[in-house]
Amino acid sequence: MKIRGKRCEALLAGVVLLTSAGCLPKKSDGFEGGSRVRTPRPSPTAMPGSALPPEQKCKVAELRGIQIAGGTSNGLQTAFVDQSQMSRKVLIDLSLGPCTTAGAPPVKLETRFDIDADWVTASGEKLYDGFTLPYSVLSGGTNLGSGRLVLRRGQDLFGNAGEKYFMLASDVALGIPAATEAATLVIDLSSTKIKSRDPAVSGTFQVPLYVQAGAVQPIKGMVSVRGQ
Repeated sequence: MKIRGKRCEALLAGVVLLTSAGCLPKKSDGFEGGSRVRTPRPSPTAMPGSALPPEQKCKVAELRGIQIAGGTSNGLQTAFVDQSQMSRKVLIDLSLGPCTTAGAPPVKLETRFDIDADWVTASGEKLYDGFTLPYSVLSGGTNLGSGRLVLRRGQDLFGNAGEKYFMLASDVALGIPAATEAATLVIDLSSTKIKSRDPAVSGTFQVPLYVQAGAVQPIKGMVSVRGQ
């Protein structure tokens, strides 16, 4: 069939439009019409000038060292205990590598303590299963946590094993805030007395002391005891 003039042009244009419309994919197929490539929107963290998280200076804090706070005697770290006093304590200085990053976990502090001597209660009785000593951790006058050292039989911290040997160990680990730089472990001996194994000893005597705190190397020093 032959079509003439403008009428022919109009009909041809209509055929092209109908044909093109029939070939376009539907939006329900998951596509969009048009030939332009869509530019993805930048995520908020990639926006120019957006606030980036601060640099992580550390992930965890750690206990770096422990030291008997009393002083030294014969070149050894020594705690001094006067058993004529009602309040008797051993102080252990703790140095920590702090971490100020928000959300840093606390330093877990487990404690073990032993003195290589005969121990009795303050009233002179033998120590018994269930006997405990209170202890705490202080920093800048603030109590960071308290617990109890529990008597554990079977071995001591000097390499001896057997039913008559024991040590004192924390019942639970204390959590020291991650930003702490220095603290003091306070072990309260007021409910016990230290007795020399040599009955001839009178006055002041010295016996070995052993302290372990956290995961650092334990220290062995002395305790200088006055009065029995």
